[in-house]
Amino acid sequence: MHFRIFLIIAALVSATPLSAETGIALIDSAEDWSFNNGSEFPGATGSLTLEPGARNEAPALKLVGDFTGGGGYVQAGRNLPDSDIRELSMRVKNP
Repeated sequence: MHFRIFLIIAALVSATPLSAETGIALIDSAEDWSFNNGSEFPGATGSLTLEPGARNEAPALKLVGDFTGGGGYVQAGRNLPDSDIRELSMRVKNP
């Protein structure tokens, strides 16, 4: 069975609870993110790519996982600057 997960982070992380103007852009480039295929559960393969946004939309991360050879998960990760994060907003698309 082949699974695809499209992760679209469409908003900013609010760095302060009351200010919508302050934020951390989560997707500046694909190099800010890392891909992990969950090697402790061997067999999963996949990829993490930056997809361009369509018409005035921000770019999106595309996380793809293939579990036909086994495995338990794939993941996308990123370190964030030290800040008081109160809210995280995102859209997830799964066809």
